[in-house]
Amino acid sequence: SEISTMAKNIIGCGVLSLSGGLAQAANSPAAIYAGNFWILALGAIFGYFCYLIAKVCDMTGRTTYRGIWQETMGSRGGMAISLANALKAALADLAYASILADTTRSLLASMDVELSRPICLIAITLVAILPLCLLENLH
Repeated sequence: SEISTMAKNIIGCGVLSLSGGLAQAANSPAAIYAGNFWILALGAIFGYFCYLIAKVCDMTGRTTYRGIWQETMGSRGGMAISLANALKAALADLAYASILADTTRSLLASMDVELSRPICLIAITLVAILPLCLLENLH
């Protein structure tokens, strides 16, 4: 569970917005080459980061960022690592909600339904994200 959470945090929501970014530049034939280059380059970089985290986990015998910090740097600052992870999750939730709201707004616009971005963001948050956050587990 901790390993999948670490991987999810490293990869982030950029994967969701990647197709939209490529679609906006689709009129240029060179866009496919630039897009493929950045996909491969960033994939290699993130893969290397995952490898480093796995190596440090193996060396320390810990499976959480806080555990790794405490094993390598001492117990001082361990709470800051936990707080940073909590804030990162909250900001990632906002990023995912923003991407989903923009996508919903675009889909509704294609059906001649015009809603503002804040209304779509509130609707996505209340209808889709909040119920998922209230679940005790996803099983």
